[in-house]
Amino acid sequence: MHNKNKPTISVVMATFNRSNLLQFSIGSLLKNSFQDWELIVVGDCCTDDTEQVVAAFNDSRIQFINLDKNVGEQSGPNNIGVSLAKGKYIAFLNHDDMWCSNHLQSSMELLEKSDADLVFSQALWVPYQAPMSLSGATVGHIQAYQPWMIAPATLWLFKTTLTEKVGTWRLSRDIHSIPSQDWLYRAHQTGAKILANPVVTAVILNSATRINAYSERQMSEHEQWCKIASDTAALGQAVSSAYGAHLQNIITMNVGLAIRRLLGLMGRKILFKLQIFPPDLAYWLRYSRKGSVIKMARKRRGL
Repeated sequence: MHNKNKPTISVVMATFNRSNLLQFSIGSLLKNSFQDWELIVVGDCCTDDTEQVVAAFNDSRIQFINLDKNVGEQSGPNNIGVSLAKGKYIAFLNHDDMWCSNHLQSSMELLEKSDADLVFSQALWVPYQAPMSLSGATVGHIQAYQPWMIAPATLWLFKTTLTEKVGTWRLSRDIHSIPSQDWLYRAHQTGAKILANPVVTAVILNSATRINAYSERQMSEHEQWCKIASDTAALGQAVSSAYGAHLQNIITMNVGLAIRRLLGLMGRKILFKLQIFPPDLAYWLRYSRKGSVIKMARKRRGL
């Protein structure tokens, strides 16, 4: 039974002027097998009809807050959403991502069974005009998070109490890496138990790989993938295809590339031992200035 004042899971969604995509992201939450949740949608000073679109769902579990000032990235809205969360657990759902119906249930079951502080699952990663792949927990079995893993926030479920240890998301202008991965690494540094769960529970169509995704309000791909994510057979076929491509890449990897990847992994492990977050160094070498990763992504998106 849903308790509005104390839901089991608080879902936080940061959004900015993509009201046409909310039917897919929020719709995927409504289709989840686990339904004791609240959804806190935080607009980054939205100027389109986002408020009206959210209200049209007519669901008492969903609330909308629109910031007075635009932050320019999801860190600010996510922090507001987390501060308002009433649930025992917190999940993030990016406004252009979609969950499969098993996401909350499977994540919560592992979280409670293992007594982990945070678990993250696997996603079908759909880049623009490039082969589909896997993202998140791209491992063969449940295992502990390592700092060289990349886990989009859409794949997380964690205990609300973890925020007291880690703190808020840092703004992109204050760091070299991506805010979500920075927060995850900081959680790891607190000694939190974080597990990678290799179960596909989401579809991610990353807007950073799509030119003018915001300015053109692109949504045709979301329409297509919404149908796939809602069809068990079609989703299973897509997952099998992604796994097949993943295995094929491993099998056909040439010796030189395999050696480079092995050296890269060893290098990341050494950096970790030195208390250096590998992506921080990588982004610093590539962009030099803090916040450049998000600035480049905003430019590609047409913002």
